[in-house]
Amino acid sequence: FWDVYESHKRTSGSVAEQALQRIGKLYEIEADIRGRPPAERRRERLQRAAPLLKQLHAWLREQLGAVSAKSELAQAIGYSLTHW
Repeated sequence: FWDVYESHKRTSGSVAEQALQRIGKLYEIEADIRGRPPAERRRERLQRAAPLLKQLHAWLREQLGAVSAKSELAQAIGYSLTHW
């Protein structure tokens, strides 16, 4: 996801901003469950983060087809999907 952030800093477009907002929600969940027992963190991740990750993956695949294939953003999205 770092590449999406770097692309956002250079091209500040709505796709990059939306990606960062989605990723931010995942970080919010992690901050909320920090320090809890491992079993509880796992349960929270399955309940709260897994659906967001599934949506993010589908959204990234959709966006990859919508942005210029030569753009830095497309490269960042492609990198994220390759390393999913």
